[in-house]
Amino acid sequence: MRSAVRASEGTIAAMSVKKRTYRSGKTAWYYIFDAPGSTRQDRRQVKASGFSTKKEAQDAEAIRRVKIQRQAESPAANPGPLPTTLGALLQEFFVRHADKKLAPKTSERYREQAAYLSPELCAMPLQEITPLRLSDEWDRLLESGGRHRKTKEGRPLSAKMVRNIAGVVSTAFVRAVRWGLATFNR
Repeated sequence: MRSAVRASEGTIAAMSVKKRTYRSGKTAWYYIFDAPGSTRQDRRQVKASGFSTKKEAQDAEAIRRVKIQRQAESPAANPGPLPTTLGALLQEFFVRHADKKLAPKTSERYREQAAYLSPELCAMPLQEITPLRLSDEWDRLLESGGRHRKTKEGRPLSAKMVRNIAGVVSTAFVRAVRWGLATFNR
């Protein structure tokens, strides 16, 4: 049985209330829904049972859903210092966005691409990173961003690989703007 209820934030949340009839003939109502941040690989469900009426189960689910959503959004649920450098921003981006919302292989590939960035750039404060500085980094990657497998000497990266790396950095900055850590996408 599915119905919709308007939560206090103004969004519509699908409710999943179901009926269970035991062999003894007793009927009990229960609810079950996915917790915030639940993924296919790490599925966490919230459930409770033993309600005598459907209305009781729906009311209890609505209250529990709002409570859990508020806990997930509260600052206490997400402790830690705010990222101030590009390297810290990328790590925060990987943990809060890529690992949770993207396929595991995509997240892994993003990390591999970010590893090509120079340590000096990753250590720079976010406010000091300018489009000119990023352009210099893209030029460096095009000239000698990779390494030969045997000799370990510098070799050029392909333009496509540099575009992909730039895309990861740009996407991380888009998230930084949403999170209030940067004023614009570099």
